[in-house]
Amino acid sequence: MTVEQLPALPDAFGPLPAAIADEAALRAWLHARVAAMLAADRHRLLALLYRVDVRERDLADALSASDVPAALADALIVRMVEKQRFRNQHPS
Repeated sequence: MTVEQLPALPDAFGPLPAAIADEAALRAWLHARVAAMLAADRHRLLALLYRVDVRERDLADALSASDVPAALADALIVRMVEKQRFRNQHPS
């Protein structure tokens, strides 16, 4: 699945840069955005992750990881991929 095929992130994450062409670049960008949001407004970040429907168990695991921003970015990407796969399997 390509980055272009993933569902859009909430606007609060900021616009996705055009230079992001693969999952590694997306992960790095999300890591930086999540780290900034975690430092600035943790509750807003958690609300956004809830809105994107990151599982509570994945969220708890990420929040107890040694690199919290990376773990949260990974959980977010996993959820985005799951959503798109579901949409592909069940077109309306």
